[in-house]
Amino acid sequence: MSCDTVLKIFYQSCRAVQHMHKQKPPIIHRDLKIENLLISHQGTIKLCDFGSSTTIAHYPDYSWSAQKRSMVEDEITRNTTPAYRTPEMIDLYSNFPINEKQDIWALGCILYLLCFKQHPFEEGAKLQIVNGKYAIPQNDVKYTVYHELIRSMLKVNPEERLSITELVNQLQEIAAARNVNPKSPITEVSD
Repeated sequence: MSCDTVLKIFYQSCRAVQHMHKQKPPIIHRDLKIENLLISHQGTIKLCDFGSSTTIAHYPDYSWSAQKRSMVEDEITRNTTPAYRTPEMIDLYSNFPINEKQDIWALGCILYLLCFKQHPFEEGAKLQIVNGKYAIPQNDVKYTVYHELIRSMLKVNPEERLSITELVNQLQEIAAARNVNPKSPITEVSD
């Protein structure tokens, strides 16, 4: 796909997530993945599958019992897709908050997939995810405008990830620099 098509798909997806995160309390989608992005007849992106959405964030700490961690792990297993799980979900003992920043990580995986036609964490390899071990293809020159954005979403520490508003603002800057209306219909779709 062209760089501009990726921009439109991703921007429109992020705007849908931004609407969720702006609610009081924020609504966390929890199952953002490429399969949950649909293209309408008008050529705009529609986010679907809200069955896993929640307003409940978790703040693990050293006082959590093994039973409490196990209950949260079961909930995560039921409501998320392995390849899109965040480091803080896989390793509850990291004691990082499990909140709307999990959607930012998933968006990072989606942008990576849109650019490079593969998932940054193939097979949902837990150790790779926990350590944030992925690689942006070294020979990529087509999507360089997104490299830093991907890195800023796929941070192991959720507190270091961009907020949805920061992400949308950066995408608007990229769109302005490229003279693209990111809200306009998507006309080019590849397999």
